[in-house]
Amino acid sequence: MRRAELIIVCVLGIACIPFLFLIHQRNIVIAEKEKLQTEQQAQRVKERQVHRAVEKERQVHRAVEPEATGAQQVFRAPKMKSGLDISVQRYQGKERYDMQASVFSSLSEMPLDTGWDKEDGLWVKVDGSQLGEEGGTIVAGQGDGSDNNANALLFPDTKTKYTFSVDFKLLDRDTEDAYARFHTNYFGLYLRYQDYNNFVRVDCLEAYRPQGKQFIRLLIRKNGNFIAVKNIPIENFEPAGLFDIWHTFEVRDSESEVVVFLDDREILKTAYSTSLPVGRKGFLANIATRVLFKNIKMEPNF
Repeated sequence: MRRAELIIVCVLGIACIPFLFLIHQRNIVIAEKEKLQTEQQAQRVKERQVHRAVEKERQVHRAVEPEATGAQQVFRAPKMKSGLDISVQRYQGKERYDMQASVFSSLSEMPLDTGWDKEDGLWVKVDGSQLGEEGGTIVAGQGDGSDNNANALLFPDTKTKYTFSVDFKLLDRDTEDAYARFHTNYFGLYLRYQDYNNFVRVDCLEAYRPQGKQFIRLLIRKNGNFIAVKNIPIENFEPAGLFDIWHTFEVRDSESEVVVFLDDREILKTAYSTSLPVGRKGFLANIATRVLFKNIKMEPNF
């Protein structure tokens, strides 16, 4: 009798194994689902925090007070936590958002009192004759959005092997704006600038066209002729694309090769040749592009 009972118990135990396995698998699925829900909830909380921070910054940006300056009005907002001055210029009834440089750092023999020159008369320095440690604000003047009316600010540096970096923040805008819809939007760094018809430049393109992609472009202009050496799309860009977040744009020029980094990620690396061995350094933006600049740095590469 005991043997028969033992056999029955064994048979029942074996029969229960599949059910126990199914219960175990179900518990695993439930645990993974709960973990995923927890991660998604944490991500939503993080996104809301970022959104609130961006919205708060926009509110500060909009909280401007006018200051009359002759035929124009320059609007200056209170300083933000970052210590960045925000200005808005009105010209003939239209807002012209400013280009900014709050810190200028000299990491080489270039002195801090190096002068900055404006190209085509399109830049106005509103708080001093030079950019210094206390920070300066550069306001974009009138322009029609085309390349030959882009804003450019240049300093007289002719190093041929160097690293040029700048922090930037693109401000999102209403894509119904005529400039945003009908003009190529970009900002960039001049690597070797001799004059308007002869320079080497790295651009970040198509900043505001939602139907297009962002690009990094190495551009050479020689005797008035443009040569696009390289045009690379920016894919899988995080976090939250380019808008309303501070990013770092770095270019390393070694005379025959250019390497471009976006937030410490290598985006472009290409060899190039040019008959422009030297030239001035600087940065620019299309008049339709709203962008802030700070922490402009230059150091030689030996």
